[in-house]
Amino acid sequence: MKRIISLSVALLMACVAFTQNITDSYRPGGFDYNGASIKTFSVSDTTAVQFSRGNLQYNPSLDKWRFALRQYDYICGDNANISETYDGWIDLFGWGTSGWNSATAYQPWTTSITEAEYCPGGNDASNLTDEYVNADWGVYNKISNGGNKAGQWRILTKEEWGYLIDRSGKYGLATIGDVYKGLVLLPDDWTLPNGLTFTSGYGNGGYAANTYTMAQWQTMEAAGAVFLPAAGYRHISDLNDVSTHGLYWSSTHFSVSGAWDAYFHDSYVGMNYEGRTYGCSVRLVRRVQKPLEGRVWVDMGLPSGTLWYSCNIGTTKPQGYGTYFAWGETRPKTNYSWGTYAYGTGEDVLSKYYSGDGLTVLEPSDDAANNAFGSDARIPTKDEWQELLDNCTGEWTKYNGVNGYMLTSNANGNRLFLPAAGYDLESSFHEGGSYGNYWSSSLNEENVNGAWGMYFRSDSQNLSSDGGRLYGRSVRAVKSPNYQEWVDLGLPSGTKWYSCNIGATKPWEYGSYFAWGETTTKETYAWSTYAYGDSDTKLTKYCDNADYGLNGFTDTLTVLQPGDDAATVKLGGGARMPTQTEWQELKNNCTWEWTTMNGVNGYKVTSNTNGASLFLPAAGYRNGSSLDGDGTYGNYWSSSLNESGPSYAWDVNFGSDYQYMSNDYRYFGQSVRAVRSQN
Repeated sequence: MKRIISLSVALLMACVAFTQNITDSYRPGGFDYNGASIKTFSVSDTTAVQFSRGNLQYNPSLDKWRFALRQYDYICGDNANISETYDGWIDLFGWGTSGWNSATAYQPWTTSITEAEYCPGGNDASNLTDEYVNADWGVYNKISNGGNKAGQWRILTKEEWGYLIDRSGKYGLATIGDVYKGLVLLPDDWTLPNGLTFTSGYGNGGYAANTYTMAQWQTMEAAGAVFLPAAGYRHISDLNDVSTHGLYWSSTHFSVSGAWDAYFHDSYVGMNYEGRTYGCSVRLVRRVQKPLEGRVWVDMGLPSGTLWYSCNIGTTKPQGYGTYFAWGETRPKTNYSWGTYAYGTGEDVLSKYYSGDGLTVLEPSDDAANNAFGSDARIPTKDEWQELLDNCTGEWTKYNGVNGYMLTSNANGNRLFLPAAGYDLESSFHEGGSYGNYWSSSLNEENVNGAWGMYFRSDSQNLSSDGGRLYGRSVRAVKSPNYQEWVDLGLPSGTKWYSCNIGATKPWEYGSYFAWGETTTKETYAWSTYAYGDSDTKLTKYCDNADYGLNGFTDTLTVLQPGDDAATVKLGGGARMPTQTEWQELKNNCTWEWTTMNGVNGYKVTSNTNGASLFLPAAGYRNGSSLDGDGTYGNYWSSSLNESGPSYAWDVNFGSDYQYMSNDYRYFGQSVRAVRSQN
């Protein structure tokens, strides 16, 4: 391939334009402070995304990732300098080179031409998803002007790219400022700005079909349009097709030699596959942020499952300042000072929560959140504040005209707004609109005059114990979730499914293991310990075939009786184990997605009717005294006997790529999930 060693003046301008009078803090129109498009783009019938503000760039010497400062920026010739020590920006990367050590060639500066080295986990059928998701640049890395936290972004799959560019009338080739050639993508909700035109597709003049001045493009961009520059590609250090072709990686493999990409030039837009060794462009997306809700408990997808209230105590709106409390007090007052403090008259004269009583966390009677919302609610601990900050992206912003700190969950996109509500001291209100002060329930054990809290300004946020307990500060409530509930999946039968395995209190916990027809756990699961027969031909209950019964025993029982049903015995209230038919109904009427919840493998089972879901952990099974297959597959009993071979009972078996009804020996220790009928 021919190396490009000279560039036209116009193209050279395109390559270096981003360095002129622009910094990382620049925010183009049409994008938020974290670099995400304000408009959304559908990439499937059920999924929409927000695009990043520009192509991904990396400086090896600084080990820094960022988005191009403007959508049409790309690096051009400097990609030829690619190396581990290069002190400059590159933006053409081999497939899966996020820096996560999952392949031989995984570093962003990699130039190896051995395609097999770019296979995550050494598997040429791996995608940049699931167990190899960290090979995706946006998942593994902090993007400095894109929220600066890992896990915020990702690349599109092959199918998502294909869906995106198949949207009728929503893409077209264009030239910006007589220099920058590329592909324009229009959001789902698009209104063409007055005085401008747009020609969709690629067969109507190529890049000349749409030409915009810089000012016109800024108008298009502010309305939500996204631009992918034709940045060409790199092979080792040779640059090819710069300003004529665009090649944007997907997360989907093609073969050991290649992976899929979105590909365009002046007479084509579609999907193609490239050698994994080629350096192609990367454009990241993120999930669509969800709207704020008022006066509700919000699931932020935290590892602990803790729920956060949407408003401060004392207000009904997310932007409301609410009421101010001294630490350990449950009523507001007009003067916040040591002279009015409930548990001491001075810094060295404390009557509660000090070294003499050993109390380090607020008791319920001294907790303003508990007083406001009841026994389930409490002021968050220091660790719970830290968990929230660690698992969310924060942004200083305005909401309904109020300054504050917006926290967006990295797990599910839910959001909380913390208004910069200032604080009260003595009889004065301070720093409203510029400063947030939120109590935790945790005492500062090294200086008991103070307690921990979460503090923020426009340029910083942190946990601190500065200041005394006498201050009047904001309070936000949390509560632990109640995971144990009946879930209506909109099934034809009306059957409701329990949210946890029997013996578990959380959906991702394995729970207990039961032999079929037994209601207690035990050390060893074998015929010799089984309640209803000591071998597969000596059954004493649930046997309709004399060849399997002890001394020819038979009965007519083919479904577990209530006293032998672990779900009924443990939960009561109409609970029971599902029949074979009910498991099949769940499989036929839901989408089964192999995933993880709190680090536990299993299936998310989502209703095709109402979107409600269950999680079934891959809890394995017990045979003898050992647990086998946990984290790899699941085995869940039904209440139905296998009538053709009564030493077996029906169950559902699943692994990462299968789910089916099966039969297993009744003595096996397996998981139990409860159901109850509509009435």
